Amino acid sequence: MDLSETYLKYANDAFSRLPTLSGQFDLIYIDAAEEEYEEYVRYILDHKLLSPRGVILVDDVLLEGLVLDRSIANTFPEEIREPYLAVADCMTRFNRYAADEPRVNTTLIPVFNGGHADYVGSEDFGDDFFEEEKRKSQSSSR
Repeated sequence: MDLSETYLKYANDAFSRLPTLSGQFDLIYIDAAEEEYEEYVRYILDHKLLSPRGVILVDDVLLEGLVLDRSIANTFPEEIREPYLAVADCMTRFNRYAADEPRVNTTLIPVFNGGHADYVGSEDFGDDFFEEEKRKSQSSSR
């Protein structure tokens, strides 16, 4: 049985389905249109869909390294450079939001396209890296 059409129906309409969810989830995975990531996380947190010790995993936060080094785009075919750089800018904004969002602790997982583990609860996970990044970004924006 091919379920790909059913999957696509739900995957393409995921944000509009959030209001139908109830309860709290221990793990939420976000791999969507990058410009919607912040909206997803805000909705999840505002509506308390994440359990008190839950984790939100967010995909593509490094976007093939472009978030850290825009010159990587020079290795891409010319027709996709600008669109990828625009998405990288979007992911940079999202990463700043996630690092500054007081309701979660954010840990960057630098594997391939990168991921966030945004979690609530115990400080045992350690967030020294993002605390330092917050200080750097705050001092550079002054």
